[in-house]
Parts: sequence; C-alpha cells; structure tokens
Amino acid sequence: MGALVSVLPCPCLPPPDPSIRFARGDDDPDAIARVWYESYQASHAHLVDPMVMRHRDLDSFKMRVRVRLANKVPTLLAVDGHGVCVGLAVLNPKEAEVEQLFVRRTGHGIGSRLLRAAEQELVRYGIRHSHLCCVAGNTPAFGFYERHGWKKQARLIEYMADTGNGGVVKVLCVRYDKELSESPARRRNLQDM
Repeated sequence: MGALVSVLPCPCLPPPDPSIRFARGDDDPDAIARVWYESYQASHAHLVDPMVMRHRDLDSFKMRVRVRLANKVPTLLAVDGHGVCVGLAVLNPKEAEVEQLFVRRTGHGIGSRLLRAAEQELVRYGIRHSHLCCVAGNTPAFGFYERHGWKKQARLIEYMADTGNGGVVKVLCVRYDKELSESPARRRNLQDM
C-alpha cells in the first residue's frame, strides 16, 4: 500500500487566474497596501527622488489605502484563489483617470485583466476618453500601456510629490490617453461618488 503524498503547488508554475472585484469593507487594507508599496518600490526606486521614496514607506501606503476605502474611491483588486490580493487598480472617475495600477508579479496577465476591468468600469461612468500617468523613464509601463492601446502624449506632466517633511519634489510623468469603447454595461452616476 502506497503512502499518501501531499502535493503543494510548485512556485515555478503560474498561479491560477485571480478574480477581479471591487475592494470591500472586510478586505485587509494592510494587505492591499503591501502589494501597492512593494510594487511601487520595485518600479519607482530608480526613477524617483530618494526623498520621495523615503516618505513612501509601507505606513504611508497603509494610510493611502484606508483613506481611499473610507472615501469609497473605486478600487479594483485582483485576488488569488486563497483570497490574497495580488494587484490593484485605483480609479478617479471624476478626472476620467486610471489613477494607480500595480501588481505583485508581472508577466502573468494580472495587470492586463485589471486594466481591462478599470477601462470597463470607467465606461460604466459614461467616460469615453480616459488618461493615466507614468513616471518618466518607466519603460516597462510604457510598453504595457502601449500594447493595450494607450497613446503616449508628447508633453511631460510635472507632478509635485510630497517628501513627508513639508517639502515637495517635482516628478516628471508621461501622460497616456485612450478612447474607451462603448459597452452595454450599466451606467454609474458620478454624483454617487
């Protein structure tokens, strides 16, 4: 008679497709903040002034998540089969903007799924022309958005980033725009935000 063998998922295999859903009141804000923080650090540390990076610590991201959830800012999460947040997209429908998009691991299609869901949600608000901004020099993000039909604009945007000590530092960003396609999905009212 053979012995029972416990089989654990191999870390070399891609994870199962996560579900995409809105953040809820019972979600762990610290877990969401950790994904945002780790992804931000990995993608921006070499592009942004060190003073900004020091201020953008895990606690600052925990605060950002709590404020957005309390204010019911539309936040989409990619959640794996174990209920773990593996990505997020923060929307600003009043500005027709995909404000943030970060994933724990790239190359698994999670960012693509989140971006499509974000675009669909903006369409539900009646938005037909959206924009987003990337830190100048973030060429992996440039390629990602361009592959998804976003058009790079010629002008750079100057974003004033808080340094946490009362100062601000200029961060150059590249703006991307996209005409969103009509969807038969129900409309949301911007007044409800």
